[in-house]
Amino acid sequence: LFVSCVSTERSCHALPSSGLSWYASAAAEELDTRFINMPRVCVIGSGIAGLAAARAVLASKHEVVVFERYGKLGGCWNPEVVYPGATTQDPGEVYVFSEFAPLEKWDPFPTAPQIYSYLLAYAKNYDLIKHIRFNTEVTGVQAAGDGPENGWIVNVKAADGKTSTEKFDFLMVCTGTFSSPNIPDIPGAAEFRASGGVLLHTSELAQKMPDISAGVAGRTVVVLGFGKSALDVATMAATAGTAKSVKLVHRSLWWCMPKKILSLIPFPSLFLSRFGYLLLPSPYEGTLARILRFLLTPLTWFAFRAMEQAITAQQGLRRLGMVPPGPLNITGVTCLGAQVEPDGFYNALHRKVLSHKQASIIGLGPKRVDFDDGTSMSTDTLILGTGYKWPNLPFLPPSVREQVLDQEGGLRLHRKVIPINVPNLAFIGYASSLATLFTNEMSARYATAYLDGRVRPARSQMEALLKVEREHAKRWYQDPHIRRELDGPCVAPYQVSFVDEMCREMGVRRKVGGIIGFVRDWMDPWDARFYKDCK
Repeated sequence: LFVSCVSTERSCHALPSSGLSWYASAAAEELDTRFINMPRVCVIGSGIAGLAAARAVLASKHEVVVFERYGKLGGCWNPEVVYPGATTQDPGEVYVFSEFAPLEKWDPFPTAPQIYSYLLAYAKNYDLIKHIRFNTEVTGVQAAGDGPENGWIVNVKAADGKTSTEKFDFLMVCTGTFSSPNIPDIPGAAEFRASGGVLLHTSELAQKMPDISAGVAGRTVVVLGFGKSALDVATMAATAGTAKSVKLVHRSLWWCMPKKILSLIPFPSLFLSRFGYLLLPSPYEGTLARILRFLLTPLTWFAFRAMEQAITAQQGLRRLGMVPPGPLNITGVTCLGAQVEPDGFYNALHRKVLSHKQASIIGLGPKRVDFDDGTSMSTDTLILGTGYKWPNLPFLPPSVREQVLDQEGGLRLHRKVIPINVPNLAFIGYASSLATLFTNEMSARYATAYLDGRVRPARSQMEALLKVEREHAKRWYQDPHIRRELDGPCVAPYQVSFVDEMCREMGVRRKVGGIIGFVRDWMDPWDARFYKDCK
């Protein structure tokens, strides 16, 4: 192993001596200098990622144009698309940008209106709105001239149907992982609707069922899924007390973290500290971190088994038959399995105002749903909490998509940002975590540093790091769905070291404020403000 220590604050980076010392081999390899001094940048999307990208690009004195297909900014927090009653499942103290504190006291798990107000205030504070072209959809992108080395031609369509074309030197795709609803093609859907059945994806509720209590009144409701939106909507529909019945149908079971374990300990205190992340494997961990994690293995095993038992007892999972099969320290810390219990979810199950069934839906009929275990049930309302499809890149040419995606649908991106084989292109919003605002902010800063030429890893080094990340996912995560998330847009199990590595590569030493700051940095819930100067 070659160990490079650029910063005294957890920047030691251990990698196989055959390829991954970023600085030791730089002189011996041709560095990628394609992105230096690119003056005009196109940003697609004005959600969290797009706003962070626009802020970073403007801070580097480049021109930026942001195309947004909706009439408001915010991405998945846009009031036009977010389902009613939505909240974050990340604590408010970590769901922030590093250099912009909330302007109001918000809930421990902020509501959708609070997050939208925060993003709007962020955009106004950094004068981003004048750079956003609302109600303008990107319909296609082509390489300029002989290839993307010469920039990009971007085709857009306005709300009135008018089309136009513009040329840009650099393209930042910020459509993220929540822009294209995953609506399964269920046989019999047309027949179900024709009989008067209501079939909606959670992304449609804002427009078609803005009041869930009124929308489900007198109805027999089935909610499909076990992700955040499915649990939220099922809980709201059941506790509203207006529906005839509400059933949650799910294929898999995941751990749902109570906001306070044993009603006493806030889960961020246990899961979101730097010390807590030390207990989890990371593809970027150095020799010292690996040794410490090995020595702490008994503590890790005991701590997670104790939490599993505490959560199982607190939520009454055995009585419900809902104990997840996977260990908490593997399935419960990923983007797919890291759920936070909606207020009242398990209580509703115990009170039998909400029921559940572990099965898959294989067909629909006239006000009927059919399951893969051979059973059926009558229902007149089916709400799909089936998440979103990623990557959703219909505007990119097939030749570019082939370069960005591997055969299994994973993203071939250096640091989840830079395509290895396509110049003048970056992806922001593909670093999902338990502090998504901040990891996307760091991705935007990293992309801008690459654009400016401040970070210039060799292509062979990028390939080698991607291989390390893939091998790490295969070694530690056996569930194919979780592995695909980690090969794609998820960094949740190692988000601290992920961000630390970006800072290290940008040559920035974080400032934690002396001994007291160092201790707090390790033991307190992760604080984005410590990365304010990492750009």
